[in-house]
Amino acid sequence: MGRRIERSIALMRFVRTFGEPGAPQGALNALLQLADSQITYRSRYVMMEARGPVLDLVLLDPDNPRSFAFQVARMAAHLKVLPGRDPDEPPPFSERIVARMQADLTAAHADSFDLADFEALESDLMLLSDEISAHYFIQETAVDSWPGQL
Repeated sequence: MGRRIERSIALMRFVRTFGEPGAPQGALNALLQLADSQITYRSRYVMMEARGPVLDLVLLDPDNPRSFAFQVARMAAHLKVLPGRDPDEPPPFSERIVARMQADLTAAHADSFDLADFEALESDLMLLSDEISAHYFIQETAVDSWPGQL
């Protein structure tokens, strides 16, 4: 799951840099290369790169294994089978973060994305990473102090 989070964070940063409306010529092609989606784009769209179709492919396409939506769907599946989850309890915060991202992606249209949307998604990913780390990797143990220690 960590690799999916890292890939998604990197993708958000690439999209912020190369997918903005005022990006220089060739930026969308660079984004397709970085997202490893150039061949898929060419097979679907027999045209020069356009912002809407490029963002649709790299962000919203649930069938593209390199897309953000695909990564988020897999994160949701991974979270549901992590140990320590009680099915009778409300979903943990990490699952709610991913569910919110999935809902945002389902309702989104590629042409409507702006810088604030990309930053919000990246922020959600960072929050998800912190939440998983805190729950599964950070061990909180009491530290015994010795006399004379601060």
